[in-house]
Amino acid sequence: MADTKITALAADTAPSTDDLLVSVDDAGGTPVNKKVTIASLQVLLAKTLNALTFFPADNEPPASNYATLDTRNGHLVLDFDDTTGESAIFTGVLPRSYGGNGLTVEIGYSMTSATSGTCGWLVDFERIGDSQQDIDSDGFTGSPTTVTAVTVPGTSGHVDVVSANVANGTAMDSIAAGELFRIKITRDVANDNAVGDAELNWLRVREQ
Repeated sequence: MADTKITALAADTAPSTDDLLVSVDDAGGTPVNKKVTIASLQVLLAKTLNALTFFPADNEPPASNYATLDTRNGHLVLDFDDTTGESAIFTGVLPRSYGGNGLTVEIGYSMTSATSGTCGWLVDFERIGDSQQDIDSDGFTGSPTTVTAVTVPGTSGHVDVVSANVANGTAMDSIAAGELFRIKITRDVANDNAVGDAELNWLRVREQ
């Protein structure tokens, strides 16, 4: 095809996922023109634009062993004990653009006083969906994904970010795109050893 300005091309009024777009790879370094499908672009947008972010005020605490709401210099945090496995629960809707690649859960936390030792977390899901779960009872999988305990920040008040990948399917209770769900975060006191409360600052759920 002869060279043609993009503005002179015929309009594609019914694009499909296998249609191609032009991209510039490594625009800030060594730019290279490449092609990308609309399907690949959709996956990228789903990962970057459709992340669900939860904050301490969004917590729907369980009836027992719940993290407690607190403030630190005006910042809302949820305090998790170092000996009892306390939990926080958040409700969300999985975006309709979810492509079935599993979920990444990111946790931003700080420590009330500890500057040494490790802190870990457990992540569990409950699918509510459409006629999937009676909300008069809990339906979490009971087989939570572990966010491996890591060394806490050396400065009290610094926020550390940790994450874990949750495979699509039973690990995330088979939540489908567009469905209501709950996520439960529990401090993994059986496998961490930092002394004192861990403070949840925020939680993010995004597609892998």
